[in-house]
Amino acid sequence: MSIALLVAVGAAMAAPAGSFGDVEDDAWYAPAVAWMVEQGLTNGTSPGCFEPDLVISRAEVAAFFHRLEDEPAPSRPAPFDDVDIPWAADAIAWMAEVGITSGTSPTTFDPRGAVTRGQFAAFLHRYEGSPWAPPHRFTDVVAHYQQAPVAWLATTGITTGTSPSTFAPDRPLTRAELAVFLHRHAGSPVAAPLTEASCERPLTIHAVGDVNFDPGYGPNPRHPYAYAWEGLDGLFLRDDLSIINLECAPSEIGRRVPKTYTFRCPVDSLVASAAAGVDVANLANNHGGDYGIPALLDGAGNVAATGIAPVGVGIDLEAALTPALFEINGTTIAVLGFNTVGARWDAGPAAAGMAPGDPATIAAAVTAADAVADFVFVTIHWGIELASTPAPDDLERARAAIDAGADAVFGHHPHVLQPLETYRDRPIFWSLGNFVWHAGTQTTAVARVIIETDGSITATLVPARIEEKGHPVLVG
Repeated sequence: MSIALLVAVGAAMAAPAGSFGDVEDDAWYAPAVAWMVEQGLTNGTSPGCFEPDLVISRAEVAAFFHRLEDEPAPSRPAPFDDVDIPWAADAIAWMAEVGITSGTSPTTFDPRGAVTRGQFAAFLHRYEGSPWAPPHRFTDVVAHYQQAPVAWLATTGITTGTSPSTFAPDRPLTRAELAVFLHRHAGSPVAAPLTEASCERPLTIHAVGDVNFDPGYGPNPRHPYAYAWEGLDGLFLRDDLSIINLECAPSEIGRRVPKTYTFRCPVDSLVASAAAGVDVANLANNHGGDYGIPALLDGAGNVAATGIAPVGVGIDLEAALTPALFEINGTTIAVLGFNTVGARWDAGPAAAGMAPGDPATIAAAVTAADAVADFVFVTIHWGIELASTPAPDDLERARAAIDAGADAVFGHHPHVLQPLETYRDRPIFWSLGNFVWHAGTQTTAVARVIIETDGSITATLVPARIEEKGHPVLVG
């Protein structure tokens, strides 16, 4: 069977036209995408958009394989009790019937979950019915089910260009990687270069409240750190930007500051968070400095080392007020972090610390960010613990931010969910409550902001529930 046809089934893969506005000519995956276009394999809903960094879901992979086979509906439903996506139901049932899902959970398929590189290797290997291959050279491939598939990929040359000793089997597979793997498997035929196009699609930004990985207060230690994010079904991997408030010091240095509660995050929790799709972490809060300013700065470095952008802290006030900048599909987005809960760790002109959240400072920082970005988002630690409505002082702060050019404000600290309101057509999420936290307050939500193609903004709260300690789950 032709593996090259695999991509033809992906309704969400790419644009039907022969060009993409989000694939640069010199991108490492450009020849593979051009080949896919030449073969007529691209199909999708966003005109001109290939979305190379988008992660593939398990439901999409099932649809790819099923439509490739052009098989009728399977003789019986899928044996999984979590298949609630109508367009993928037959594909998942067929996948189970022919044995491609062999070895997965007997009752769950996780259709919205991201497909890792190792899982895709296993699915492709089973689908092909490929023979045994010589041992591989990758030191990070340890799972039993990954051994033969990854060895086969290496033997056929599909992994050419990856690290000589690592495959990253647990990393989610992106569309760009899928294109390259399929292109190599097909023998890398010559393709005409892509023509120019415009990629216009909405951008999706998510934000959540307090995230705490302290061993004594955060997620259940019986589970790996990744379990904290599994209830989101890969939500942060499918959006354009994900923002959290990290309510613990992400450092192994420093000494505990005398106070009632002190929280320290194990550095490994940052790796799991980055793998789950977290892009930005606000460190400006009343626990970021629990182990002193050196640990705060060290923690910012640890966060950045995992690929997550730290905001709200710095070696001085200027650095603490410097936004994280993201270029997404030709749009520049800036994210700023602030803290208003206590002043003990405020940064100054020559003092390291956190970005203070007084209205004048907020307005000046937003104005500066607005000068270099198309959209500005503010994540701020404010309010009164357990209060159901915003603090009066925070009304002034929120309006100062939006008057200066902020496009959304994400609040946290009260530990409970507060209303979503708008000011001058811009959303204010007064308090997003707890998120990766103990289950004392179970009701929570994910803030969702959509930047439409015309520049307008829509916002909503996506309901979630902390079902067990440190494990939020989307509701509905």
